[in-house]
Amino acid sequence: MIFNLLIIPLIASAFNRVPLPFSKSGNLIPVTYWTCIFNRHYITREGKESLLTLSDGFVAQYPECKVKYMDCNFPFRFIESKNGNTSGIPFVEGLFPHFSHVGNKADVALVYHDETNKLVTETPTAIGYGSSVNPLPGESCMPCKCDKKNAFYSFMFRNLPYDDAIQLDVDKSSKLVRHFLTAPQVRYTLLEQHLRERFRLKRFHFASHGCKTVRHDDHFHIELR
Repeated sequence: MIFNLLIIPLIASAFNRVPLPFSKSGNLIPVTYWTCIFNRHYITREGKESLLTLSDGFVAQYPECKVKYMDCNFPFRFIESKNGNTSGIPFVEGLFPHFSHVGNKADVALVYHDETNKLVTETPTAIGYGSSVNPLPGESCMPCKCDKKNAFYSFMFRNLPYDDAIQLDVDKSSKLVRHFLTAPQVRYTLLEQHLRERFRLKRFHFASHGCKTVRHDDHFHIELR
């Protein structure tokens, strides 16, 4: 633990990477402490400032909410990348399935409520990933296509324990994604097509993640400028 708290941050600073908040008392919090224990909560200094600013702005509008981050980046970066998207060395610079998280990227959890419609900081799965929301009739169905091409596309959704009492809050999730979409600090965003439709975000531009990654209906991915 001392190594995580003292040595790794010191080395990471040489790569312009700093840890996001470990505590769950602020406006920007981890979904699970394991993200921090495994050092997946690092990001560039500029990225951290942007995330904190965006989180503070959202919570100021909706005090009952928290902004919950999931997988971000590893503390180190050894491969130089002109465009910032070259995948790192597996298990040294990145962990499955996010080898392309290269310093300025973060996954942000959606907003959920319990059976009484009270907003909660928990997600249906313990780590956030796998908390997917299937398409409704009439919505686009990317998983219908991608599950046939990539066995890992819905792997966590199908295999992780899922708490059905925690449900997606469509209104606040839509507002959260929109808050990030319209921020000048955000270069691009990834979100599953059926949730773009459900959140009424069709007029906004999203990057395409294709079938080689995993589902993006349990979180949305951002790349910061």
